[in-house]
Amino acid sequence: MTTFSRLVRFLARDGRTYYGDAILPNGVTDIARTKQARVIKGDIFGKHDVTDQIAVYMTLHPLSPFNRITHKTRAEN
Repeated sequence: MTTFSRLVRFLARDGRTYYGDAILPNGVTDIARTKQARVIKGDIFGKHDVTDQIAVYMTLHPLSPFNRITHKTRAEN
């Protein structure tokens, strides 16, 4: 399993949604200014690989509603 350091969720030019490891241009430290990422295949919370496939994208919210974990307080139980 390879690791990622700048996780982004994005809509690629092919119309599909992916997770990726953002590629920052030289001299840029703000992840919001990048538009390319190495595609991550697999489960971002488990077994995954950061591929050499580079995609140009539009960023989305970091986690999809499917990946969100809800937390109930003791008062709600």
